[in-house]
Amino acid sequence: FPFCGEEPLKRKSETSTSTVDWTFPGEWPLDHQYLLELPEDLARRAEQCLRQDGEAPPLELEILEKEELSGDLGPRHFHVKAWGEEMHGTVVDLPCRVESHILPPGASQALYKSADVAQMLIVHRENEVPGAERYLDKKTFRWRSGLTPPTQLVVDRRFRGVPPSHSMFAPALIRETNAALKSRMANHPFTYEEEGEVDEAFCENIRKEDPQSVWRPPEGLAGSGPSKAPGHASAAS
Repeated sequence: FPFCGEEPLKRKSETSTSTVDWTFPGEWPLDHQYLLELPEDLARRAEQCLRQDGEAPPLELEILEKEELSGDLGPRHFHVKAWGEEMHGTVVDLPCRVESHILPPGASQALYKSADVAQMLIVHRENEVPGAERYLDKKTFRWRSGLTPPTQLVVDRRFRGVPPSHSMFAPALIRETNAALKSRMANHPFTYEEEGEVDEAFCENIRKEDPQSVWRPPEGLAGSGPSKAPGHASAAS
């Protein structure tokens, strides 16, 4: 159920100082959350202002939209004034959503999800966003990295390289496996080799009763065929 709080309270509560009714039907304001990235020195100052000890200084922050620079993607450029200093602000789209949670007054353990945050306002003193050449797509305003180290350049495709020839995932073996599967699906004739560990008595019995099922190297390759460990037998059909 959506909320907006645009309707004035008809009955004031003794425990609340709010002058609006947050249960009035409309749009829930917390759906418009965004992240704020400040220069390092101002970020420390803002952190002090957000303390809950009752002695925190006021947060002197004002954000105004640059209407003349709004485009098809919505407003992206802002005037930011913090503690008397005027700076630039640029809104970018995060590559992945970030969940925000709130801790109700008096609660110590239960956190409640409040929104999926998809945008970040970067406040910068320079004319351009620091790191824009590497991280910012200026056509879509998408930032290439997330907030945590595992999401560094998360939008880039990464390749691990070609597996070595002795690997079970070597390209030659993969092609051979795909060809064998397609041939089997088409009901083409096939041969296979099955290896199993047996004792010496069982091996001797196979040699006597079914010598055709025992693999032998072709003529001329008797010295270079695969060696069979004692107690192993191969069967082909």
